[in-house]
Amino acid sequence: MASIIHAIVPARADAAREIAALSASIMLEVERLREQLAHLRSGLPLSPDGLPTLARPRRPHTVRRSDAAFVAAYLRTRDCRGSCFPDGLFADPAWDMLLAIFIAAAEQECLTVSQACQASRVPISTAIRWIDLLEAKQLVRREPDPKDGRRIKLAVQPVAIASINAWLDHVRPLDGSDAGCAVGAA
Repeated sequence: MASIIHAIVPARADAAREIAALSASIMLEVERLREQLAHLRSGLPLSPDGLPTLARPRRPHTVRRSDAAFVAAYLRTRDCRGSCFPDGLFADPAWDMLLAIFIAAAEQECLTVSQACQASRVPISTAIRWIDLLEAKQLVRREPDPKDGRRIKLAVQPVAIASINAWLDHVRPLDGSDAGCAVGAA
């Protein structure tokens, strides 16, 4: 009887190790399939071996038109949110201005200070202080308007574009649907 027990115990230990190895293998396969499914839902192609591919990665200092369209839709949803709640609950003037300037950069345009103040949805004096801060952090640059010497335009800086693109990497899948336009440093 003792010899039978000694034969069964190692066999059970071997079986337990096999089950653990199989379980780990299955978990890895499930995770791989989950990643493929998420990738397929994003609309990006898979490589011939079934691995996710990036159609075209974001370049850090490039504003893609599809990203600008996404940001514009994001701002519209924020407008909608604001219409569903009492006034004065939500405010993020620096972010709103920065995103508006980012959208303009997709069309190789700059916003005027007045347009940026409107985008901020705060009083002009408050918006100007936020613009001063954005400029001090080197996220935007004030430029004279060559067509109208009375106006000042705001240009988005490459570090801001890279930061917004990093945010976009977290909030939207890369779809490779269009080319971007590079915005150079001055």
